[in-house]
Parts: sequence; C-alpha cells; structure tokens
Amino acid sequence: MPLTNPNHTGNIVLKDVLKINNFPSNFLFRFTGNMLNRGWSFTAPRSIPGLKGSCLVIPCKFSYSNSQPKELEVIWYLYQSNGYPAVFNQRGDVTSKFNGRTSLIGSVAEQNCSLKIERLEMSHNHDRLYPWIDKNSITGHCVLQCPFQEITMNEPPGELTEGMATNVICSVIYKCKKNAPTIIWNYKDMQNSLNTKQISVKTYNIVSNLTFIPSLSDDGKPLTCTAQFITGESSSSVTLTVKSEFLHMKTLLSFIPHKRSLWDRLSR
Repeated sequence: MPLTNPNHTGNIVLKDVLKINNFPSNFLFRFTGNMLNRGWSFTAPRSIPGLKGSCLVIPCKFSYSNSQPKELEVIWYLYQSNGYPAVFNQRGDVTSKFNGRTSLIGSVAEQNCSLKIERLEMSHNHDRLYPWIDKNSITGHCVLQCPFQEITMNEPPGELTEGMATNVICSVIYKCKKNAPTIIWNYKDMQNSLNTKQISVKTYNIVSNLTFIPSLSDDGKPLTCTAQFITGESSSSVTLTVKSEFLHMKTLLSFIPHKRSLWDRLSR
C-alpha cells in the first residue's frame, strides 16, 4: 500500500468515550505508475461518539465523477508512519488490532462504504482510517496539493499571574483556500478571535488570538493550539507557569516607597 500523505483520513480518539473524526471529501489525488485515477471521492461525518467495548458505524458514501465501474471493492486502511495496513479487506489480511472486528454495512453497488467496528479497544486511540474504492489496487503514490506549515505560538507566555488576562497568539501558513484550518485551543472556554490574510495568490496566513485568564490550578499544565486541516493537523504547546495574585500584590507593595509624616521627621 505505497500511499504517502493521504489527503483524507479519519482520526479515532478513544478515552472512556470514543470519538472518531473524519475529514470532508473533495481532495485531490494524483497517481503515477500503472494506476488509473478513476475520479472518485467519498464523504463521512466529522466526528462520531462511541464507548469502549461497544461497536460503532462510520457512515460513508462515495461517488464517481465519470461512470461508475462494475465489481467495485471497498478496502479501509490504517494510516501510520511505517505503512498502511488494511483494517477491512474482504479478500485479504487485515492488521491484527482490527482482525475480526470490521465489516461493511450496506451495499457497495449503492455507493455505500460505511464501516462497522466492533469491540472498541484503547489500542484504537488516535488511529486514522480511510477507504479505497476501486476494483484495482493502488500501485502508485499521491502528491499533496495543499500543503501547510507547522503552527507556531508567537511569543509564548512567560510567568503569569492568576486572574490577570494575557493574549496568546498562534498562526499558521497554508496553501489553498479550500484547505482553511480550524484552530482549536485546549482551553475551549476562553475567548478567542480569528483573522485570515491572503499573503500571495494561493497562500494564506490564519491567526488565532486567545485571551487567556489563568488560575493557580493551571500551573504546570500545557496550553496548546492545534490547526486541523483537511489534509492533517499541526500543534504547538507551552507549559504554563502561574503565580498567586496575593504574592504578586505583596511584591508590588514591597516596592512602594515609605513616606514618613512631618511629625516623624521632626521627632528624630
């Protein structure tokens, strides 16, 4: 399965409650070798909740821009750095962590590529899945058409004082307007604003400004911003240092000059 940087994968997030993130379709693949690009695309929901030990279904529909071939096959793959093993393959082996757990729901002839996963385990945490829909196997590679840079946290906050607001900014540069990211902070209850600028014909810079109000309980915890693209994601993080408001006031008071009264000066 020599596929590099697939533009469309789903991400499984499993804690006590499972969540599967699937990105929208309509990305662009370009294949080389003896593989013919059949012009198909698929759609799936962005997220699906589930429970450890239970089963879930990833709804999936596909379509062809040209006439749909006969005898189609649907194979689901696991996207990882050291290869792309199958998690569902009706005629072949699948990776052990999904062995005996996956099946297709619905009819492929009716453009249904929905995947059922049974007996969810913690080992499925953050797995990224994507389908391949064709009667031919993949023998080439794909070229990513909409790349993005790593997200950066501009001037990460230093020592913070509880209750005192500070602005934290994250920005990321990316190609293709259709690949605009969603910026997510791990402190979701804090106010933030978003601004996008076009810096060249096909290049954009998106900036997220978070108004962060720390508490003592935040000391030692990470502050993370994440850019979620159709084609992947990037994160930047800093460990927070928060001091007490009381200690801050005590420090300020220690620097206030002591003024003696006229009586004090005359009595000396």
